[in-house]
Formats: sequence, structure tokens, C-alpha cells
Amino acid sequence: MTHSEPPFVQGELKHLFRERNKARKLWQFTRFPQHKTDLNRLQNKIKRLVGNYRQQVWEDHLTSLDAEDGSLWGTARAFRKKASPISALNGPNGIALSDSNKTDLIAQSLESQFQLNNIQNPQKDQIISSIVDAYINDHANTTDEIQPALPSEIINYIKKIKIKKSPGRDGITNKMIKNLPLITVFKITNIINNMFKLRSFPNSWKTAVIIPILKPGKNPKLAESYRPISLLPILSKLAEKIISTRLNAFLENENILVPEQHGFRPRLSTSHQLLRVVEYIKDAFDRNQHVAAVFLDIQKAFDRVWHTGLLFKLITYKIPPH
Repeated sequence: MTHSEPPFVQGELKHLFRERNKARKLWQFTRFPQHKTDLNRLQNKIKRLVGNYRQQVWEDHLTSLDAEDGSLWGTARAFRKKASPISALNGPNGIALSDSNKTDLIAQSLESQFQLNNIQNPQKDQIISSIVDAYINDHANTTDEIQPALPSEIINYIKKIKIKKSPGRDGITNKMIKNLPLITVFKITNIINNMFKLRSFPNSWKTAVIIPILKPGKNPKLAESYRPISLLPILSKLAEKIISTRLNAFLENENILVPEQHGFRPRLSTSHQLLRVVEYIKDAFDRNQHVAAVFLDIQKAFDRVWHTGLLFKLITYKIPPH
């Protein structure tokens, strides 16, 4: 069903689109910070207007539904419509046709993809693992107290979450979290602080609903062509935000990260690294020197990283014994 746009909204949006395009061209030409600010302001204003307009159109559509003309039942059928199913998959034992066989085949593919890299030195692996285990056991009760979470901190994170996100296996949506009473926020804060005291993360919060998504341009009949989307419980994400804040603060205070590390760090981005490269190139040109660059892309680096080896590096080289 189509809905005509109110003329004043349409006209205002058209004007804002023209102003935004002019601001974008100006920013791309000058790279002046104030022009970037003006562009962001216009984009945010357009986003708010479009969101409000779509919400109003949807509300008008809902109020116009009628059981007599069938519009109500047509909308209900659209909500019950399932997503397009995954096509038949080619497996080692034949073609997977049923949902259960497809699920097993994709699960096996993901399990093989998330296997750790082969260290090819079992003796070294055993030595490093024993050192890490001994360090963790010796410092299990002597680590510094983790800064407890505050209800105000939880509330700030709740304000930032987006409503249009799928829930985890517990069915708790972001909209539910945003409308929780204050007493429930206190209880969530107490749960997270008890996690800090017990050094334990609930298993139910680590269990995700896996949605396979076909990679662009890949063969839909192969299980490895699908990448997983993990839907974790929203309470798990809140706890991870609190933990991430304290972990990043520790890394910064202990000066563990190298200055060249820009990923997942506040106020640092890819643009800063590109500026660094440009400065290197410009300096070399000024000195009449040659410039060479090597770019390395490690496949499955995050999926196959050796976590014990990373902990061993931190223990041995970065973190002094307490």
C-alpha cells in the first residue's frame, strides 16, 4: 500500500537534501572542520525528519486498517511471513534438504572455520599453557579490585542502545530495557557487580542465537558461503560494555597498547592511520627518497587467534608481577 507524502514535509526534505548536497561538496573540497560540522548537522536533521515521517505514515496506516475490507488481515499475514529459506546445501554426504540437515552442515562448517591455528609445536604449546595457568591460579585472589558498576552508568548505556535490534534467546528486546523501572536497573547493576566479585560470566549470557547470512557473491549451495550473525541477550551486551570500559582503562593506564594500534581505541580511527601514511610519503618525497608499503591481510585472524599465546605475551612482556 502506498501513502502520499504531506506536501510541506516533502518540500522541506527536498530543500534539506539540496542543502546537504551543497554542504557535502563544500566539505569534500575544503576539508574544513566547520564545514564537516555543518554537514553532520544537516544529515542528522534529515534523519530525524525521515524517521518521524515514516513513523507517522505507519501510525496512519495502522489506524486505517479495517477487518471489513481485508486490510487488517493482509497486514497480519505480512507480519507472519517467514524469511526466505536457505537453499539446498551440498555436503560431503550428499545434498542437505531438511532444515535440520542444513543446520548441522552449517554448524560443522562454522566449527571448522573457528578452529585454532596449528601451532605445530606441541611441547612449546604445553609450556606456554602451563605458565599461563600457573599465573592465573597464583593471582586469582590477589588481583586488584574491579571498579564496581553504578546505576547511572547502566542508565547511560541503556539510553544509547537502539530499539530496532533483534533480541537474544531470552526474548528481551531493547525497547523493554529502555522502559525498565529504576528498581530493575538497580538489580541489573547488582548482578554485574557480583560478576566482578565472583570473576564469572553467566553461561546463559554467553549463549547466542546464530543467524546464517549469505556472503555477497558467494555460492548459496555451499555451507562455507554463509557467515554467522550472533544475537546475544541485551543484558549480556550491557555487561560487556561495563567490562570493556574497565579493560580499556587498564590497557591505557598500564601503557600496554603500542601507539600504532588505532583499532577499537577512543578518538583514534582509520583516518588517523591514513594521515600517518601520507605524512611518511610526503616526508620521503621532500627528501627525494623512495617509498614502499606492505599491506598484510590475515584471513580468519580473529576466528583462529591463539588466546593463550596472547595472554602469555601480556604476562611475560607487558604486565609486571604484583
